[in-house]
Amino acid sequence: MGICFIPAALHTKRNRNNNVFATSNLLSVFGREIFLSAKETSLVVLLLKTPPGQYVSRDAVLDAWGDTGELVDRSVDWAVKKLRIKVFPTNVEARRLFVQVSYGRGYRIPERWLLK
Repeated sequence: MGICFIPAALHTKRNRNNNVFATSNLLSVFGREIFLSAKETSLVVLLLKTPPGQYVSRDAVLDAWGDTGELVDRSVDWAVKKLRIKVFPTNVEARRLFVQVSYGRGYRIPERWLLK
């Protein structure tokens, strides 16, 4: 068991005009499904696409999110913190090991968390 990303197309709702739209994406972690926001989804996709051993820079994450005018460097740190809490709500030690942070290099998900 490990981490598996499930695209938004599987989770939709209809608005007042009966148009279908994606509501969220799912992250399956050790058999438990976790709903992700758009920014959390973008972060997870970047981290999962990164080759093993490499890091995703803060600037790369901000670029993926686009320029909304309200994003700052610390927005990425806050998103990582929220993602860690969603994945491991009670295990503080596992939170730090799930998304690793390296000063000056960026963020990564260690290989041990990924499905083989």
